[in-house]
Amino acid sequence: MDSLDALCAAMGETELDPETDREFHRVLYSRVDNPLIGQLVDVFWDAYRTAHEVLSAPGETEKAETVRLHAAIVDALRAGDAAAARDAMTAHFAEINHRLGCARER
Repeated sequence: MDSLDALCAAMGETELDPETDREFHRVLYSRVDNPLIGQLVDVFWDAYRTAHEVLSAPGETEKAETVRLHAAIVDALRAGDAAAARDAMTAHFAEINHRLGCARER
């Protein structure tokens, strides 16, 4: 949890470095006893990194929302609230999908 907190803090202090975000997700799934999950996270991030090049840089509002969504995941996990964690992950991926959709419309 401390590592996830530190990565959230780092996201808030940078321009949302994709590698910091990727590390957040690696740490998030690192305790899952399934090596395929780690590989899927890496595949997703390779694809997202490619797509990220066509996305506009997030403004302060988007940055704050991204950090908030990551922190909500950590808070739900810390509380042991599976439903809140699932909702936080769904909201996080919805935000990513929204940004990708906006890029497709340009």
